[in-house]
Formats: sequence, structure tokens, C-alpha cells
Amino acid sequence: MRLRVKNAGNARVLELHGHLTLGDGDVVLRDAVRQLVEEGHADLVFNMRHVTRLDSSGVGEMIACLLHVKKKGGNIHLLLPPDHVLSVLGIVGLRLQFPTFSSELEAVGSFSRSA
Repeated sequence: MRLRVKNAGNARVLELHGHLTLGDGDVVLRDAVRQLVEEGHADLVFNMRHVTRLDSSGVGEMIACLLHVKKKGGNIHLLLPPDHVLSVLGIVGLRLQFPTFSSELEAVGSFSRSA
């Protein structure tokens, strides 16, 4: 998986490309989130538009990241998750744990409203 971070106001947007699966994305995501939290950024948007596969390890890492940022007073919002991602999150009962948005502006702006 490829990952790019960009600044968006007080939040950070992580643009994810490829598989979020065991050995191919889970560690990349974990390391990026931990680094951002260490730098003081706990409000994160995962742009999942280009995530082509999500397995249980990827879901597990998403949960670990969510718990990590919540300990620091932040949250994770999903931007443009594909149907297959929403389906997996729904099957494991986690769809409501990750607010989803169809525009970056809404996803980033929602942090200030939920603070």
C-alpha cells in the first residue's frame, strides 16, 4: 500500500492506495498514524477512495489506530470508502465507529463541530 499525508487545517488526511491487508498496508498505516500522533495530530481523515482490498488485519489496524487517536482526544473519519470497505466494516459491526464523508471539506470540518 502507498500512503501520502497532507495537511488540511488542524486535521491530517491520509491518502491510502492499494491493499490494506496483512503484510501489505497494515504496518504502513500503523507507523504513519503513530508518527502523526507523536507530532500532535490526532484528528485524521483516511481517504479510502483507492483502497482496493481490506482484510481482517486491515480492519484490526484501523481499530488500533482509532483507539490510539481517541486516547489523545482525536478521531478518525473515512473519506469516500468504497462499497467493499463499507461492507467489511458492516459485517464486523464497526461501520458506525467511523464517520464517513463524501467530501474532504466536510470530513475535515466535522472535527471542529464534534470537538
